[in-house]
Amino acid sequence: MVARTARPVPAVRAGDVVIALFLLAVFVFAYLHAQEWPFRTRFFPELLAAAGIAFAVIKLAGFGLQAYRHRQWARQAGDETDEQADEQADEHSIEYVFGTAGGRAWLAALAWVTVFFTSLLVFGVFITVPLFTLAYLKIAGSAGWLGSVIYAAVAGGLLWFVCGELLAVPMPAGIF
Repeated sequence: MVARTARPVPAVRAGDVVIALFLLAVFVFAYLHAQEWPFRTRFFPELLAAAGIAFAVIKLAGFGLQAYRHRQWARQAGDETDEQADEQADEHSIEYVFGTAGGRAWLAALAWVTVFFTSLLVFGVFITVPLFTLAYLKIAGSAGWLGSVIYAAVAGGLLWFVCGELLAVPMPAGIF
């Protein structure tokens, strides 16, 4: 017998499962595609793809467990309480956040993504990551200067040391 929980267990959303399955397929494709490259070239993409596959599988397993717990909770609590739980969960879900975000928030997010990839093309990874991190934390995140500078320096330094020096993985250098 399942003990009644104080917090209701929300139902699994079909969109979450579809996105996780899509990402799993993308990571599997990336892993298989990277097999054609020489070892030093494929090492980093394989590592990222393997991590992505692992995370997608873990997420899908979590969805399965959540669906099982939701069915158990719904069976015990009844249908009326189930609808109330879904309404409460909706207010805190990512779909609610995306659904209620205005056009200005969407344009701002799209602009940040565009700026990141454009600067990646122009300046390369080792310059883009710390500068973009600093700009994003200060402008969009309203973080303090000290925290933003430290975070950007650590992110850029780790990326340079691990990928550039330690593993000697070729990274996009940019136009300049």
